[in-house]
Amino acid sequence: MLEVDIKKELYFAPEERISHFLDTGQEKIEVFRMRRKDGSEIWVEDHGHNIHDEQGRVVFHEGIIRDVTERRRAELLQATLYRIAAEASSVEDLPAFYAALHRIVDELVPARNFYIALYDEPTHMVSFPFWVNEVDPEPPLPRMAGKGLTEYVIRTGQPSLLTSERAEELRRQGEIEIIGPRSVDWLGVPLKDGERTLGVLAMQSYTPAVRYTNQDKDLLVFVSQYIATALERKQTQADLRHYQEHLEDLVHTRTTELTATNEQLQVEIAERKRRITELSILNEIGRSLSSMLNLDELLEALHGQVGRIFDTTNFYIATYKEGSDEWTSIFHIEHGQRQPVIQYKLGFGLTGYIIHSRKPVLLRSRTERLAFEKECGIEILGEPAWSWMGVPLIAAGEIVGVMAIQSYERENLYNEQELVLFSTIGAQVAIVLKNARLFAETQHRAVELKTAKEKADAANQSKSVFLANMSHELRTPLNAILGYAHILKRQAGDTGPVADGAAIIQQSGEYLLTLINDVLDLAKVEAGKLDLHPIPVHLPGFLRQITGIIQTRAEAKGISLSYEVLSDLPDCVLVDETRLRQVLLNLLSNAVKFTARGGVSLSVEMLAEGRSEAGEPQATLRFTVEDTGVGIPAEQIDLIFKPFEQAGEPGFRVEGTGLGLSISRQIVKLMGGQLQVKSTVEQGSTFWFEVTVSVTTITEAERPIPIHQIVGYEGARRTVLVADDKSYNRLLLADMLQPLGFTIITAGNGQEAVDAALQQRPDVMVLDLVMPIKTGIEVI
Repeated sequence: MLEVDIKKELYFAPEERISHFLDTGQEKIEVFRMRRKDGSEIWVEDHGHNIHDEQGRVVFHEGIIRDVTERRRAELLQATLYRIAAEASSVEDLPAFYAALHRIVDELVPARNFYIALYDEPTHMVSFPFWVNEVDPEPPLPRMAGKGLTEYVIRTGQPSLLTSERAEELRRQGEIEIIGPRSVDWLGVPLKDGERTLGVLAMQSYTPAVRYTNQDKDLLVFVSQYIATALERKQTQADLRHYQEHLEDLVHTRTTELTATNEQLQVEIAERKRRITELSILNEIGRSLSSMLNLDELLEALHGQVGRIFDTTNFYIATYKEGSDEWTSIFHIEHGQRQPVIQYKLGFGLTGYIIHSRKPVLLRSRTERLAFEKECGIEILGEPAWSWMGVPLIAAGEIVGVMAIQSYERENLYNEQELVLFSTIGAQVAIVLKNARLFAETQHRAVELKTAKEKADAANQSKSVFLANMSHELRTPLNAILGYAHILKRQAGDTGPVADGAAIIQQSGEYLLTLINDVLDLAKVEAGKLDLHPIPVHLPGFLRQITGIIQTRAEAKGISLSYEVLSDLPDCVLVDETRLRQVLLNLLSNAVKFTARGGVSLSVEMLAEGRSEAGEPQATLRFTVEDTGVGIPAEQIDLIFKPFEQAGEPGFRVEGTGLGLSISRQIVKLMGGQLQVKSTVEQGSTFWFEVTVSVTTITEAERPIPIHQIVGYEGARRTVLVADDKSYNRLLLADMLQPLGFTIITAGNGQEAVDAALQQRPDVMVLDLVMPIKTGIEVI
């Protein structure tokens, strides 16, 4: 799926495409081009359908856009090769063929400014037979090759993608001269026939809205081989027509020279026809290579196609990976029979020599081969051949293997011209082998990623189970600690050593409970399971309760705590009370912890009022916590929001897990806001966030109820069954409920609870969920 922010990185599809969806009213899968705002282009696949209102009218269209650039370019590339071959066969004159090439290339890469330049090596002249340019519409006149961008590609023989900055750098270095209007991007690739450069295919952009990439360059390099072949074929056809016309002129004007001239022309025509046949086979090889994915089937097809030009009774293709110390014979035909795959050390045989030298080798006789191997120190593999020809397979500057043919029966079977043709085929094979290798690596990587994801999911599940179990195991004894601390405080009164000890036990237990809750909340955040549950909250009472909790801590440190309402606030809002309290208490607690003098303030104001899409009233509130504490260094601002991290000097750090701010930021984000901070060292810090909440009403029954000391209850005495596998939990509840007048029955597991309930019929059962024999749920 396309993992980008469309509004930031992509232009939207044209309005007529949206209208098409609304008019048809049908679910469709559309593939079309879109452009990034940096000028690069992608293909996307739109899986969408229309959403209708109750009257059946189309309200809007929704769908999923998937990035299918690689697949679409592969499809277009295959179609392009077919179209180039088809146009070369069907179009009669060269201008029409040039225009057809322009249309074909423009479907692969944006080519509003496009030209074809031809280079005549004997005269060193450059001409521009096809020119389309929106800024400079007049084509350049033929010229002697100089230092223009076109000549730069001809001179280097390499494709070039030049930004305006790179072009200016080359100009200052004296490598090129800028001719005509300057472009933002200039992309040119050589058109080659073997080692000979026929010309240049180039395009340029004058606006940042259209930019070219190395992927565009690689596509054009691949396509240029076929274009060069097709151009050579069309030029050959033009030459043939020229010769035929010339022949007719000779018949009319110089009858006496007809015989000699005809013989000469026949030789040239035969050579041209041979070349056309070879080019046709090259085109067929290209189509075969581009239409197959299975490497073994592809090599079998290649063997059959190459056999139409050469004797392939003994033919092989070896693969090599850069940096490796061995090469592999992956496809070997010996005396017409397929041989098994074999690996060799890099230094062995002529294949190893070609890999090292990256140069083709042509050996016309057995004597020449033996002399060559002796001179180069090559270790002979197998029986010496009478004729041998091999070429390196190089793709994008990387050697990926070697292709070779040989004969054990005939000498002088191959020549220099055939070596050039064999190298041309090798260039196509190299690209296919590299693509096949990349595809295999991609598949392997996909399997690895799937395995890693499965392991991560399993680990995450294990962590969730562990945390759930640990939560139960930690909270169970902690409940007993807090419960008995409460009982001790109630029994000891407000003062005295026992009351002070009970208070310390209660504070420590509550602190430990906070740490446990923080760790569990962090686990929920990481698992994406931290949810909000809005309820009606009486906002003034809620804020007074928050400040009341922190007031005691501030007074204990001798600092002030103020609460200020900066504007009229709604009386009741829909919000997750627990989570909002968690955020505000964390911010206020931190402010008190890190403030030694001065004070801490909480301010709340309503920034705006409005209505939701459903017409419900809403309010945007800003909560601000400000202190006069030690402050936070600028370089540590981001650090404070990371889990288990605390900022500041070690002497100023206090107890805690370092999870509070990390969890608070996630909670505020879930509420639709962003927790922000500004701070000055030794002057203090300010934390604030803004959230939009729904405004509602509150009933008297929902208002906070004052808390009183409970000493008993009215009515008949009630019996309570307490079932828990932990004895201290049973004792705690008994000690808490018996003074209030309840009759207590206890059970140590689920089965005992069932038996006791059937015998004594209690009024209420308090059950632990996790117990031996039967769980609390099973008891119910």
